[in-house]
Amino acid sequence: MQTTLAHTTAIAIALVGCTALTGVGDLRSVSEAPDGGTNDTPRNLGDGGPEAADGEGGRGSDGPDEPSHALGVGDVRLFAGRTGAVFSRTRRAGRTAWSPAVEELTVDGTPRFLIPLLDPKTSEESLAIQYENDTGSFVEVRRRSASGEWVTEVTTPPMPSSHAAKRTFAIAKETSSGDLLLVYSKAGARTPAYRTRTADGWSPETLVPVDGDVEGSVLWIELASHPRTDEITLVFSTSDYELYAHRWDGSAWPKASFIRLENDLNSVELPAFAVAYEATSGDVIVAWGQDRAPTGPYITGWSTRTAGSPTFAPPQTIENLRPAGSMRAVAEPGSDRVAFVWLEDSCGSTQTCDDFVAAIWSGSAFVVGQSLDSEVGATYKTRKGSMPVGVGWFQGTAVGVYAGTNPTTEGLRWVHWTGGPSWTAPAIAPMTPPLGDQVSYAALTLPSQILFVVADLDHLWAKSYGSTGWANADEGAPLFDFGVSAGVPFALLTP
Repeated sequence: MQTTLAHTTAIAIALVGCTALTGVGDLRSVSEAPDGGTNDTPRNLGDGGPEAADGEGGRGSDGPDEPSHALGVGDVRLFAGRTGAVFSRTRRAGRTAWSPAVEELTVDGTPRFLIPLLDPKTSEESLAIQYENDTGSFVEVRRRSASGEWVTEVTTPPMPSSHAAKRTFAIAKETSSGDLLLVYSKAGARTPAYRTRTADGWSPETLVPVDGDVEGSVLWIELASHPRTDEITLVFSTSDYELYAHRWDGSAWPKASFIRLENDLNSVELPAFAVAYEATSGDVIVAWGQDRAPTGPYITGWSTRTAGSPTFAPPQTIENLRPAGSMRAVAEPGSDRVAFVWLEDSCGSTQTCDDFVAAIWSGSAFVVGQSLDSEVGATYKTRKGSMPVGVGWFQGTAVGVYAGTNPTTEGLRWVHWTGGPSWTAPAIAPMTPPLGDQVSYAALTLPSQILFVVADLDHLWAKSYGSTGWANADEGAPLFDFGVSAGVPFALLTP
């Protein structure tokens, strides 16, 4: 299965944080689960619902069926959160229209990050939610039962609300077994905690064992699943600007696999690193921004671990690539190439650096890396936890998009790489209707196209890149219209 951020070969990516929205309390339909947790029954909000754009949400020209909780091959589900609830819309295989908006479940606070997963054996969905309320920041894992109800299976201890803008958890699926691995930050602990879900249920909370000390509080967490085995790679940053990596072998954390990759990370306010598995070899590559400003040179760090090896290679560096703030990576299906994209952040005392950078990992080296836009802007920083870059692959072409301050007549800022010596930055791809200032993206590499979900200051849109170039994947209407200038967390799921 494939989900996105990260979204990448990490099994799920949840993007964009949100500011508080109101007006959904009257939509709640909650009952107590037999185990004392909470059951939520999805409710069809009709053609659009209160968070849908005017005139959208009904059947399109090809008439999708009413939403069902079962996802088939080629189906895509979009989850989006706002204060008090998580909603979804579904696009069935071979169709262009999306189902009406459905309120999937209620949340005791404001969702900040979402990661959805699909069990390959049972087709049951899980949804991990990081949310914030007056008592702190929490992570919950919900699982949709065969009847369609969402049951809360895990609620983590609270973290301070100051951590809510950072994704302090990740959840991933073991590719072979289908078991789940949840890793999350724990208040007062130097290392992350973890739990696993097997056919027997969830394991107790345990701290990830490490060989050495971890400096600072755990802030950003990423997991990436091996494309064929049960191995999962963990990468996390801390408040002391350090970056660490570890390996889950399917049953344990071998201490020899733990490594401190960096002690001078460029940013801890943003996810200044990314991890991906090469699709064919199963090798893993991690890259990150290194802080050398204002003295220079600008440095990007990287390290690999070959398939079957318990340890990472010593970290290496690339000079003169602008230091990363928010970074994403995605492996090309059927090859060992990985595309990385990021926005520069904090390159000196002015704190105004905002280049967009893209790079290609060939499977053995970074062969292409360059700054492609030097004046992006930082509107995305007004939205908690936003992911202002996205990247995917289509028939050997890597396509990246990035946030910017656009006149209302403009569309997507994008770049592409087709195997040559450099990336190409075409003119902005116009969209009808026009997009506003963009703050976040999710990208999903599909066989026939790359599906991008785009958040501007007021809406969620869907656009696609394929054999004929760019096209609307939303029938020219927002998938969600927030009604106020605020973002939402969102994520994509497909079998």
